Amino acid sequence: MSGIVLEICSKSDRLLDTIADVARGKFSARPRNDPKYFNGKYPFVQTGDVSACTLFLKSYSQTLNEQGLTVSKLFPKDTILITIAANIGDVAITEFSVACPDSVVGIQTQLKECSSFWLYYALSTKKEELDSKATQNAQKNINLQVLNPLAFAIPPIPEQNKIAAVLLSTDKKLQQLSEQKTQTQQLKKGLMQQLLTGQIRVTPEPQDY
Repeated sequence: MSGIVLEICSKSDRLLDTIADVARGKFSARPRNDPKYFNGKYPFVQTGDVSACTLFLKSYSQTLNEQGLTVSKLFPKDTILITIAANIGDVAITEFSVACPDSVVGIQTQLKECSSFWLYYALSTKKEELDSKATQNAQKNINLQVLNPLAFAIPPIPEQNKIAAVLLSTDKKLQQLSEQKTQTQQLKKGLMQQLLTGQIRVTPEPQDY
């Protein structure tokens, strides 16, 4: 499969597994919900946790204990996570070490060639492509044979850093606008409750009659 991809890629393109270490998560416990593996100090990140965040992974829904970690895989801080089951192609960057099941892949860039932030944004553009290649069993999924041959035209590191800086700045502004929208919606909800129940009265101007 890689040979076919290489033939159709331009000479400047590089495949994902040549610019980063790509590894699938793991959770081999059976039954998977056995409580003896959970409620420890290690964040255990699911596909939904990755899908719910913007850029940085800041929260998680479960933790593993020492026994749970022995049947999972731990990824270090600054790893790019990408979902390969259910929610295909969602990405996030870890701010702390996390354990992941096999529905999440960890990608660690080879920093001399590729910036983590640049690759995060480049991977974000591949979501539709990956989703179109997913097989449908009990749920949609892809594997490393689909992920590894993804092709990227890699600019020099200084250009990667500049691109990432522009996109990071844009994301920051979007986050601020989102927070402002949420605050305004909450304000409107409170005003509606008070105005429509008579808790706050308004005095019409004479010309309004």
